[in-house]
Amino acid sequence: RITSRQDGAGSNGFFGGDSITSVDKYPNRAGQTGTKTITIPRDAKGGPKEAGGVGQDRANFKELRDRLMKKIQSDKSMKRFARNLNFTETREGMRIDLIDEANFSMFISGTDILTPDAINLLQQVAETVRGLPNGLIIRGHTDAQQVSPALGTNNWKISSARAEATRAHLVRSGISDSQFLRIEGVADREPHFPKNPYDPKNRRMSLTLGWRTVSP
Repeated sequence: RITSRQDGAGSNGFFGGDSITSVDKYPNRAGQTGTKTITIPRDAKGGPKEAGGVGQDRANFKELRDRLMKKIQSDKSMKRFARNLNFTETREGMRIDLIDEANFSMFISGTDILTPDAINLLQQVAETVRGLPNGLIIRGHTDAQQVSPALGTNNWKISSARAEATRAHLVRSGISDSQFLRIEGVADREPHFPKNPYDPKNRRMSLTLGWRTVSP
């Protein structure tokens, strides 16, 4: 399922430099319409309980983060992309943001065509998350720069198309199509840097490994 959402999870970094216990401050919604339901048991403070599937997921997510960063940092051709990865715990699960910057783009400008660097980076991510029992949510983001109407598209269409292109490449890289929960495009509505909506770092692909469904 591919959708263009106008409300949802924002970003700001959790593991993205800090620890696995940092929490996304944006209003994520667990169990949104999709092919599967994600249920997170809540503790007294409103956070996920350290029990059952969620507790194990937390441990798995930390191991995944460490393994992925080690893979990339040990590869001379990929090491420079370590700074383009950000890891955040959200109400939906662990989100991996693949972030653009001035000298790195996931896609050719104005298109849904992955760049060679992005293909290599996604391959590393796919090899790390492949086989996990957690569902995947793919979310495309743009910055606030509007696409020329002459191109016959807009940021909603581009963000959705890029999310689908990312999903398709992950499938080619060995991830089962049945693992995907939702494919979404949110245009520029969830900026990584809200104070500067035109910052290229607002262009990113978010891959969220959802919490497994567990009984409260």
